[in-house]
Amino acid sequence: HWAQDRLNYPIIFLTNVAASTIDYVKSFLEWMSDSIAKSFEQSRDNAFVL
Repeated sequence: HWAQDRLNYPIIFLTNVAASTIDYVKSFLEWMSDSIAKSFEQSRDNAFVL
């Protein structure tokens, strides 16, 4: 929704595990290959869909 309509509103996690979720995503992105990361940055498509 945000990507299609190019909304500038932040996404906020309101849960007791939000900090853990953000930390997990950060560490996951660090381990991704550069080509997958660049593909996601450009198109926002799910690079892991087979």
